[in-house]
Amino acid sequence: MKKIATYEGLSFEEQEPLLIASLFQDTGIAKLYMGHEYIGAANALEFLKMHHYPIEKIEVVIKCILATQIPQKPKSMAEKIMCDADLAYLAGPNAYEKSLALQKEWGLFLGSRQMDEEWKLQHLNFFENHYFFSRYGKSVLEANRIIDITPLEKSAI
Repeated sequence: MKKIATYEGLSFEEQEPLLIASLFQDTGIAKLYMGHEYIGAANALEFLKMHHYPIEKIEVVIKCILATQIPQKPKSMAEKIMCDADLAYLAGPNAYEKSLALQKEWGLFLGSRQMDEEWKLQHLNFFENHYFFSRYGKSVLEANRIIDITPLEKSAI
């Protein structure tokens, strides 16, 4: 998150709500898997109001958390950075292994029992059709995503 925000030229003050949003983003998973962003946003709102965080910054935090819901549709630069950070694993060196971990996670939380081949094809489709939003995402993450798609493509054949 911080790396992308810095690359995009955000000041520390502009980065602060993003960093807070990243802390609360997935806190809703403990109660609800699909749609957990709404609970994470509510958790952030409650906590930040209790600590008298400025309302205009709370709004940024909430919008950033909600922007990560799939399909992602960020509007502001902060939301674009949040979305890119959320799915940066797609451009990481272990994207394939993380996709397998996500398959297990879906099995635990959603009762999803997709066969390996069905999962690989679904995730490959997501992987191929995802795009990044920030300049960093488009230049750095996208380049790595293209390189790292090969193991997933080979395993789906």
